Amino acid sequence: MKFEDVAPIEPVNVEEELYNEECFPYLRWFLADPDPVFLRSVDPTYNQETRSYSWSPVLGELELNEPDRDAVFEEFSSALNGEELGIARCYHPRHGLRILKAGRSLEVETCFECNTTIFRGAFSGFTGHATELDRQPPIMNAILDREGIRRNRPITPEERERLQRGEL
Repeated sequence: MKFEDVAPIEPVNVEEELYNEECFPYLRWFLADPDPVFLRSVDPTYNQETRSYSWSPVLGELELNEPDRDAVFEEFSSALNGEELGIARCYHPRHGLRILKAGRSLEVETCFECNTTIFRGAFSGFTGHATELDRQPPIMNAILDREGIRRNRPITPEERERLQRGEL
């Protein structure tokens, strides 16, 4: 099932955690004519005590104008289409959205390296779809860079090699 083919449904009394395509109708409702939308740069944080990732600290956030919002939604939607991955391969989220609509709020965190997205707010859920692994969203990154918002970037293949050789 493709994300863009799903009809939007307003999230009312959604109490259970949703998985993959179960999230799509509610997310489509938020993306259709939202109130303010904020793009976030987030820093993946690993909790040593619980041995899990917690909701990531926000490094910076900006309200998106309509053209940027549309481009970000298209780029974000691309991470939701693909074959089911099931379990996150890494989950190092570096990008997030805060979407407001009709007095409700939805926070979204995405790891584009493994295409895993987590939702909280008006509904809670998880999607994991393998499309093109180990990629970064150029539109979101360009907007954050243009606005001078700090980003936590992944290590490059060259840096990984230098690290393995003990040069970094």
